Amino acid sequence: MVLMVTETGATIEQAIGWFRQDQLLTFEGRTAEQLVSQGQVEQVLQFLASWQAGSQG
Repeated sequence: MVLMVTETGATIEQAIGWFRQDQLLTFEGRTAEQLVSQGQVEQVLQFLASWQAGSQG
């Protein structure tokens, strides 16, 4: 996931920060790290694919 975020131009440090700290409104403010720990890997991957395609804010 972190590598997918770096494909958007983010540094590895920024991508790790996103994974651990950014609250995702789509997921009721949970972070990607929280979602992954809850077994929602596929949902986060779909979110990232959608985001990369330009449909997420």
